[in-house]
Amino acid sequence: MTRAEVLTLINTQIVTNGNNEITAEVLNPVLSAIVNQINDLVGNASNLPIGETNVIDALNNITPQNIQIHTGTANPNDTPPSSFNVGDFYSQTSYSVIIAFWQFNGIKWVEVLSREEQKQRNIVEGVGNYNVLPTDDCVIYKAIWGGFTITMPDIVLNREKIFTLVNRSNYNQTITLYNLLSSGSSTEFAANSVLKLISDGFNWYKINN
Repeated sequence: MTRAEVLTLINTQIVTNGNNEITAEVLNPVLSAIVNQINDLVGNASNLPIGETNVIDALNNITPQNIQIHTGTANPNDTPPSSFNVGDFYSQTSYSVIIAFWQFNGIKWVEVLSREEQKQRNIVEGVGNYNVLPTDDCVIYKAIWGGFTITMPDIVLNREKIFTLVNRSNYNQTITLYNLLSSGSSTEFAANSVLKLISDGFNWYKINN
């Protein structure tokens, strides 16, 4: 309600009251009109969904419609789907394996990570010749010189699992052979770099730039 409408309603109720006093009797219809205004603005209250008694509850229980799940191999921020809307999801795959899941927030695509996944991440430190364990979600590798070898776990048993390896040292190290998504392969674990490797059951693939 506008200020003028509120004043008009108060003045009307004061006249009706007869005492020119702003009493509870005067305020009650004014407050009721203000509270009920939301229904007048958004539509007829009789059109609320069955079981809902006010507009706020109705809005809180709305289920998003027409949310789409898109699929592609590229980062959607680099190569987005041909058309998409706020709330849409994007499944990024590599050789039919899902390597990331994104949602569009209206500005950019944001990678989705569940609270359960966050709690289950196991971060370890590695030095020297290190054998990555299946339970090592993230390895922070530290060494005071180069020439060491990092060995990835069984490629078959760890199919679809993503390992993050961070080389915090100033030296290049050697790691189990992995394929590049573009072409070629490598065993380099470069100094001060991050490797994200995933197994398709046959090969390790680097999935980060």
